[in-house]
Amino acid sequence: MIVVFSIPSVQTWAAAKVTDRLNGDFGTDIHIGRLGLNWRAEIDMREVYIADHHQDTLIYSKELQTNIRSLRKIINGKLHLDKIKLERARFYLKTYKGEETDNLTVFTDKFATDKEPSGEPFFLSGRSIKLS
Repeated sequence: MIVVFSIPSVQTWAAAKVTDRLNGDFGTDIHIGRLGLNWRAEIDMREVYIADHHQDTLIYSKELQTNIRSLRKIINGKLHLDKIKLERARFYLKTYKGEETDNLTVFTDKFATDKEPSGEPFFLSGRSIKLS
C-alpha cells in the first residue's frame, strides 16, 4: 500500500478524489495538492488549502501529516486522528464587516448533520496538534 501511494500520479488522483467528495457533499472549498503515505505510514498531505465563504484563505499548510487511530471508525464516518502536524501553516480567523459569525464557524457549520449524505454527524478529533 505504501509503495502505491509513493507514485505521484496516484497521490494526485487520491487528493482529487478526497477533495471532490468533501467539496461536493458539504459545499466546501478544499484543495490538496498531494495525498499519500510517508515512510512512517502516516497520511502525508501537501499544499492543503481551505478557502472561507468569501473565497479568501482560511487555512493553508505546506505539509500536513497525521496518523489514523481507527480505520473501523473512519468507515463509520468518525475521523479519529492521532497526532496532527502542520508545517508552514497559516490560519486566518476573521469576521467580515456586516457579519456576526467568524469564517471558521461558517466553515464548520457546513459539516452539520443535516448536510451529511448518510444522515450521521461528521466527526473529527485529534489527540494533539503541532503547528509550525
